[in-house]
Parts: sequence; structure tokens; C-alpha cells
Amino acid sequence: MRDKIAGQFADEFIANPRRLTIAHSLLGLAATIAYWVRPGTYILPLRYSPNMIDPSPILLTFIAWCPYAISAAVSRRVLGVRDKKATILFIILAAATTATSIIMYLNLAVMKSSVSPIVISAGATVALLIACGLCALLWPNDAPE
Repeated sequence: MRDKIAGQFADEFIANPRRLTIAHSLLGLAATIAYWVRPGTYILPLRYSPNMIDPSPILLTFIAWCPYAISAAVSRRVLGVRDKKATILFIILAAATTATSIIMYLNLAVMKSSVSPIVISAGATVALLIACGLCALLWPNDAPE
């Protein structure tokens, strides 16, 4: 048995499903941070009052994570058995989708009216699923059935 170099060992250790899980977790975290830092989204109360319950932070966090949870479930199943190039291209496309959604949510493109977080979340979900389908088309399934 021949010795493996560190890159080969790391490549086998971080297989496609793990790569996808790590990427979705980091991108979901970035989207969540963007939703939380938007001015006026959430203001910490100076004094805690049990009667002051605001569900909007929970809803915004769910809206931020939802596209990545759906995409993780689909892409792990579809891309987990394909070539690692498909996974890497998907991660690049997912990062671009996340950057676009953050720009749109924080209104950094200076649009006249801001877009609803639910619309941005739905658009990000569709874009991530399209990216997954594109990568699946470019690299056919090479895993034994």
C-alpha cells in the first residue's frame, strides 16, 4: 500500500457530501448574518421584558436558512455521487448566488425599492436548485448503481 500525500488524504476525507454540507453551512451562516445586520431588522432590547416577544428575528433566520436547507438536501443526493469538479462548480455558483442575495437584501445595488426577504429567499432557492441541475447535467452520474 503506497503512502498518500496530504492532499490525497484530505480529498478522500472531505468527500463530496461533506464538502456540500460545509459549503451550505457557511453560506447559510453568511446569509443569516446579512439578514441580522440589516439596519432596522432587529434591535436588542435594553431591558428584558417577558411580555415583549417579537417573532421577526426567528422568522428572518428561518428565511435566511431555508434555501440552504433545501439545496443541501437536494444537492447531497444529486451531486454526492458525481465527480468532485461538479461539487466545486456548484459551490462556486452557490457562493455567487449567496453574494447576490446579500447584495439584494442589504440593497447595496441602490435600487429604488428594496426586495422582500421572502422573494429573495425564493429566488436563492430556485437559483441553487438550477445550479445543482446544471452541474448534474455537465457531469453525468459515474457512481456504480
